[in-house]
Amino acid sequence: ETCSFAKATQSTLLLQRSTASSMVLEMDSAIAAPLRLLSYNIWWWGSACYQSSDYSCLPGMHNYWKSLPTMDLVGVQECDGGWNTVKKYLGGSVDYLELLSIDGALCTLYNPARFNLLNYGRQNVGTGSASYRYAAYGRVQDKVGGEIIFFVNTHWDHQRQDPYGHARNTKSMIDQHSSPGDTIIVVGDFNQNV
Repeated sequence: ETCSFAKATQSTLLLQRSTASSMVLEMDSAIAAPLRLLSYNIWWWGSACYQSSDYSCLPGMHNYWKSLPTMDLVGVQECDGGWNTVKKYLGGSVDYLELLSIDGALCTLYNPARFNLLNYGRQNVGTGSASYRYAAYGRVQDKVGGEIIFFVNTHWDHQRQDPYGHARNTKSMIDQHSSPGDTIIVVGDFNQNV
């Protein structure tokens, strides 16, 4: 799927898919080259390998990832076994990706051949009994064009408790940690019926 944005630096992109997806964003002037972005929810807890913390029972996921072109930014939700566990099943096809070293079940990655990492972090964005839900972010700079992308990966409450609170808190986190002129990209499992 391809999207074109004339003024990407003024746009926020929210991606949510019920199945794995990769999306190529073609930004007319904001980004030097097409941006390859993957948002992927493993749905680990619903798989047959849930109790073992390994992904051997998900050969469809392994094959899908191996078939992808080089990605620039990747947000994985329900990465409970950790990136190294996921990566070992992918036969070296994603060894080029760098993980933002943040504790938790979100694996947020970037391609260091394309971007310099400026900073990264995480912040809780959930509310009430889901206050542990968080967003991970990375601020990266394109090595060719110099453009800066503020990339967010999140997983909101699966029981859909207070989605507006999650949204407000995610926006507040973006406002606190991004800079004017950054292209903002938000991916995740928002657990919302839109």
